[in-house]
Amino acid sequence: AGHHVGVLDDDVSAEAAANVEEQVSHALTLLVQAVREMASGLSLYEVGVNPEYCSGLVEEAAVLVDSMVTRRVHQKFGDLRINIIKTCLIPFCERLVEGNDEGGNKSEKKVIDISQARLLARST
Repeated sequence: AGHHVGVLDDDVSAEAAANVEEQVSHALTLLVQAVREMASGLSLYEVGVNPEYCSGLVEEAAVLVDSMVTRRVHQKFGDLRINIIKTCLIPFCERLVEGNDEGGNKSEKKVIDISQARLLARST
């Protein structure tokens, strides 16, 4: 029963993380829109702010959003790598070690180990 609770906790935390990501994404979209609107208003002839300054504001907001998105993508790929190690690589290695512990023809096992290691190397 304890195992199922952990799975539910993981689902809840994943859902909460997805909700936070959605809120952050929405906030960043609003930020870029607000900066664009502000820059457009400031660059009006009547206001008299240098248009280059206004376009710089928009560019800085876009750079900020880009860096945050890039950081999040890197984090997601890092999480994916860890998940692959936990769910694929560790069980694979455990089965490989268990197979070697069972005895049998050592040269045949060595050939299997080498071919499995090559497949593993290609997949990472």
